[in-house]
Amino acid sequence: DHIHLGRILLYVAGLDAVTVVWIAKTFLDEHRAALAWLNAKTDPSIRFYGVEIGLWTINGSAPAPKFNVVVQPEDGRSGDLTDLERLNLDYWSLVNGKLQKVLKPKPSRYQSLRFGAVQKDFILRGSFNKNQLEVALIITGPSAYEYARLLEAEIEGIEESIGTEIAWKFRELGGLNKVYVNRPGSVHDASAAQDRRELDSLASWMASQLELFRKAFADRVKNLQLPDNDPEGGRI
Repeated sequence: DHIHLGRILLYVAGLDAVTVVWIAKTFLDEHRAALAWLNAKTDPSIRFYGVEIGLWTINGSAPAPKFNVVVQPEDGRSGDLTDLERLNLDYWSLVNGKLQKVLKPKPSRYQSLRFGAVQKDFILRGSFNKNQLEVALIITGPSAYEYARLLEAEIEGIEESIGTEIAWKFRELGGLNKVYVNRPGSVHDASAAQDRRELDSLASWMASQLELFRKAFADRVKNLQLPDNDPEGGRI
């Protein structure tokens, strides 16, 4: 239903997924259309599949699952990279070089970096769109809001470590929370114009902010502890 589709998109953002498989008994036409639209309009490196599941029995055998793909990418995304994907990959490779090769560059508009003992609910992510670059700590999971508020209590020390004012996005009733900085700039325009100086400047900013965020949050996240009355309480 619509709730499941919304959750899928939430988890895609929070988990930095590039291949999304939605399995259901049946798909309504509007849900097939939604997945097809996502395949057509989102970043080419992200692929959405809709799979219907049923049961087969043969000569009285125990039921076995049968999977039927009803929605899949239709633009050859599994083949050669597009021009934009190549630009993305070149940019993240440039960023990776400045980070002493700690990333695994991908041909997408975002890149995630896990650090230290951070569990799966915390993701350090760099990303860019048409006119803006962003570095963010993404917090997901059932206690995302509570963790974000605990970090907010240390805002002075965090901003001192990063060296600039940071922004916060809170969602109390589910969804991802994030702490982020951004700046104007266009990776694709700089690449298309072969403006190596601007591209290097954008890569340097991304690399430096990723490293500053890693240093500012690694120990803080590791030592976060929810109150004892929280159902998800306990150390990370």
